[in-house]
Amino acid sequence: MDTKKVIKILNEEIVPAEGCTEPIAIAYVGAKAVEILGKQPTKLDIYVSGNMIKNVKSVNVPNGGGMVGIEVSAVLGVIAGDANKELMVISNVTPTDLEKVRAFIENKEINVIHEDTDVKLYARIVVYNGEESASVEIKHLHTNIT
Repeated sequence: MDTKKVIKILNEEIVPAEGCTEPIAIAYVGAKAVEILGKQPTKLDIYVSGNMIKNVKSVNVPNGGGMVGIEVSAVLGVIAGDANKELMVISNVTPTDLEKVRAFIENKEINVIHEDTDVKLYARIVVYNGEESASVEIKHLHTNIT
């Protein structure tokens, strides 16, 4: 393999990330979906591959105040995420944000759905506010919005 190919691969694969990349990718998708919706959602549908479920369900979410799991990852992105920061999306979470995350999880509808796909790294979040909705999907790479 030539040096240019190696450097290209490294540039694609090595990016700053706030902790374990799978929960961060879910937070990124949530933040991007809210950015598109343009308002805070009242409901989330989170579609994830089996591999994502396995890798996120029991992991402490970075900056999540000790909370774990898919719902926390998504809601942190929705409440406190900055999609422009990609895998650093939840690097500026405040204690107030964590209170809002806990309240959202307790009071809003959040559905986690296993997406039957051969794609190992897959997440799609649909955010709703009344009749309005927005959907964002990633495949194969943590920030590859399709």
